[in-house]
Amino acid sequence: MSPLPMHKVFPSDGPPRRRGLQVAALSFALATATFLFVYSVQTHQLPRPLHLGDVDDAAPLSFESEQQQQCALDVDALQAYGLSQAIHYTQLNIIAVPSENASSSSQQLNVPFPESQVIRLDDPNRSANLPLPGCADPVKIHVPPIPPHPPNASHVIFGVATTFDRLDGSLSAMAHWASHSNTRIFAIIEPTQSPDKIEALVRKAASLHFTLLIRESSAEYLDRYFSLVRALYEECLPSTQWAALIDDDTFFLSLPRLLGRLSRYDANVPHYIGSLSEDLVQMNIWGYMAYGGAGIFLSTPLLKQLNAPEIYDVCSTQNLSGDRRLAKCIYGHTTTKLEIESGLHQLDLSGDASGFYECGRDQPLSVHHWKSAFAGSTTRAKTVDMVHLAAVASVGGTESLLRRFRFADGWFLANGYSVFKPGVSGAEPSLAAADFSIEKTWDTNNGGTDEAFDHTLGPLRPKDEGKFSLRLAGVVREGEGGSGLEGDIKDDDVRRVRQYYIHRADPRSGDHDTVVEVVWQRQ
Repeated sequence: MSPLPMHKVFPSDGPPRRRGLQVAALSFALATATFLFVYSVQTHQLPRPLHLGDVDDAAPLSFESEQQQQCALDVDALQAYGLSQAIHYTQLNIIAVPSENASSSSQQLNVPFPESQVIRLDDPNRSANLPLPGCADPVKIHVPPIPPHPPNASHVIFGVATTFDRLDGSLSAMAHWASHSNTRIFAIIEPTQSPDKIEALVRKAASLHFTLLIRESSAEYLDRYFSLVRALYEECLPSTQWAALIDDDTFFLSLPRLLGRLSRYDANVPHYIGSLSEDLVQMNIWGYMAYGGAGIFLSTPLLKQLNAPEIYDVCSTQNLSGDRRLAKCIYGHTTTKLEIESGLHQLDLSGDASGFYECGRDQPLSVHHWKSAFAGSTTRAKTVDMVHLAAVASVGGTESLLRRFRFADGWFLANGYSVFKPGVSGAEPSLAAADFSIEKTWDTNNGGTDEAFDHTLGPLRPKDEGKFSLRLAGVVREGEGGSGLEGDIKDDDVRRVRQYYIHRADPRSGDHDTVVEVVWQRQ
């Protein structure tokens, strides 16, 4: 069986400087014993590392099964991440089995996490690909069936006020939910003084298979934001039912799920739909309103009301923040009130938001602040690359994103975000599969308390200082039909997705970096 060509490789810190990822048709016979071990969070008593130079590569190898291809270790791919010379390495193979009864949140798996081994990456005599000794059998996981056709969102128009550079940097993430959906995204940006740059950005969106409309404005940002109310109304088609105001770092994990939620509302009457801040301290500052990073959805009847000259002209001159100005305009000039969709998330979490992403609850409709730290943060936050996170949807479907799996030995996979093992309480891991409390990993600022987050995220549990976590660092999508740009790749052609989760050891500890490669494959 011939190897599958590579479609995407994107470590979070840039493209790897390496040869194309291909599984070479070579054979390797192990010349020395390979020592396997189960990685312990508490102890690091390592056997002699497996040197790639210990392998005899004289005899040819024919890949006779998908399992053999899965278990081939691509050393060049690992070296692209700037790892330590020796690493703790584990490969977990998953076969995605479509099922109408599949869970969309957390699941207990009655198998242990695969054993780990030490592998050296610095041997000059190594070969790029190495059959992985002791490869565990694949784990079959039931996932909701991937719809045969993309959802039709032609009745929704999205609006964003941003800058040229931030818009450019957001298109790949927007493509996850907007591509092939017939929706339109309308952006108001600062003047660029270059029509060619605007045209190039529109063409880039077209190559990602969604429609981008751009208008330049010299107005201040807050005025540009509120002007979306007029611009989206002017761009409404007869079929338009909803206008959505978003930020350039608003991300919808599953457009079918979002459209399903909107379908519960009668779009023929005024609706103002959104979500509150997770932090009561922020609400005390900004008020009771829909927060735009989570996404604000206005039905076209409400949009029409707001565009009456006697309303729009008054509201557009108010010296308020964008979300607050919109809320005050709606509350002060219509009888429509905020309807809360709890699945929309502003994510006003300062610092480390991993507890949110690893909680195993129902998949969020939206997330925010993934590009950079929350503006109110006093600590450095770890960003989340949503293009990386969402790549596995090609095999597992959008419903699999952030789905949490607990293994029999206490390890967890928060799909697309992390692999982690909680600290222990007594002799057992402290977190059960059915525990849906959220670990409060973020900081509390501005005199707030933990209770400030209970109204949206409770119940909470204290931060687990003993947790061992590996974050997603990069992804490879493999399939038949050749490789191409992100916008040229059809998800139907992707047969396998490799996720690289990495924990970097403290250089002062003398320990090795830890890598878990999770290989998702279609059934």
